[in-house]
Amino acid sequence: MTALVVLSALLVGAVAMVTVSCLRTASRLRRLQRRCRVADASLRTHLANRSAIALRLASVADTAAARDLLAAAGRARAASADAGSRGEWSAESDLTRALRQVSSLGSPEQALVSMVEDSQRLASMARRIHNDGVALAGPLRQRRRSRWLRLEGHQHSARMIEFDDGMR
Repeated sequence: MTALVVLSALLVGAVAMVTVSCLRTASRLRRLQRRCRVADASLRTHLANRSAIALRLASVADTAAARDLLAAAGRARAASADAGSRGEWSAESDLTRALRQVSSLGSPEQALVSMVEDSQRLASMARRIHNDGVALAGPLRQRRRSRWLRLEGHQHSARMIEFDDGMR
């Protein structure tokens, strides 16, 4: 009788430990997914802001680089409407390259150039935060317990976002 009580207590303790571990893993996955969603929304906001400022910069300047910038900003805005497409990130890389060419413009455009650089810096940070969350969630999702018990819920797994985001 005593052995049965001890055995059942051990079994209850083991089940409780596994339950707590699963709840912690599910909570961690949920927090990482939320962080990725917020960073993705922030990234898209900063990129839209950057392309809007780039359009203003291209309309003020009158050079061949400004015409290239106008075309690249238009492509980036069109690609961002189709969120999640692979062409979206290549269009953003093209816009970054065009902005690099225009960043050496004279003083009237320097205020717009600094606004673009600020928006670019914020977008770069949001992209890094998103990619860090994806990198942390990946191994957590691949654990056997996470897969078997479907601890990630019904959320789709976020993907890394890669594009050229450096101004210099």
